[in-house]
Amino acid sequence: MKILLIEDDIKTAQLLKNCLENDCFVVDWAADGIKGSFWARTNTYDLIILDYVLPSKNGEDICKEVRSENISTPIIMITIRFETEDKINLVRTPPPKAVA
Repeated sequence: MKILLIEDDIKTAQLLKNCLENDCFVVDWAADGIKGSFWARTNTYDLIILDYVLPSKNGEDICKEVRSENISTPIIMITIRFETEDKINLVRTPPPKAVA
């Protein structure tokens, strides 16, 4: 299974990447929104793990771009933000997705 991890925090990204690779997943890691959006739209992935807060482009915009190109790869959105408004905005983003 090939996973795209879009996460700017190095410690979080390394932890997730190492755990996934230890379970035999192939992981591509993009540390910013522009690179992550490009990879998500130009490569084939079985899953995208996407941070909500990223430099250069946020996770919500990336999710919208991916869905606008009819890419149906499952997306798990991760965030440290807990504001109700942020969660509502994520739920309104075109499906399928998950909010963590």
